[in-house]
Amino acid sequence: MLFGMIQLKNVLPHHLFLRCRCNHSRMVAVIELVETYGENITLDQVRKNARCTACKRKGGIEIRLVYVGGSEFAMRGSNTKEKE
Repeated sequence: MLFGMIQLKNVLPHHLFLRCRCNHSRMVAVIELVETYGENITLDQVRKNARCTACKRKGGIEIRLVYVGGSEFAMRGSNTKEKE
């Protein structure tokens, strides 16, 4: 899983959306995780080690990378051109 190999230091300005099997979810700023666990931790390590604050289950968390920024930044990242 290539997504899981991404180190947090490479996605610092963004957020992670975490959802447990019990349907509890939370949005976390990547910078908060880096401050706590270091910049070399991967998204896969976060997914495997995250513990739900509602049901206390560890691992098996659904994780999504949420890009933060203006639409111009998002358009650049998706290789699409704005209409002229």
